[in-house]
Amino acid sequence: MKSFLNDYMPWLIFGDIVIMMGSVFTMFIVSVLSKKKYEIIVDKYTEKFGSIPLLAAMSKEASFIGTPSLYGGKIAFITNSLVYPYCRLMHPQMTREQYSFIRELPSNLTFIFKVQEWLFILTAISLVLMLFLCQYI
Repeated sequence: MKSFLNDYMPWLIFGDIVIMMGSVFTMFIVSVLSKKKYEIIVDKYTEKFGSIPLLAAMSKEASFIGTPSLYGGKIAFITNSLVYPYCRLMHPQMTREQYSFIRELPSNLTFIFKVQEWLFILTAISLVLMLFLCQYI
């Protein structure tokens, strides 16, 4: 395995960088496209439950480029509800009813958030792969 890594290391690193940068660029485009759908979901959520979770409320004006960590908190109550099963530790301020409400929204509103979360997961895997490859340089 070590000789394979030594022979193809530049190509592996280049491919990993391309995947990572492509994912980040696509996440930027998706974040711009999802702004209107986010507002629709927040309006429906506040209409039914009164307010959105605290972290989402605090980072309501966050953007992917300006404040990426706050942007993650802004959309986390939507993306985590769509991709992961209900867990009280991941959703400390959400009841099972609120979690189910997000999951039952029409797919034309939620699909773009699923794409965004899977792109984040792909970027995280790519970053871990890069760290793994860097130890063989």
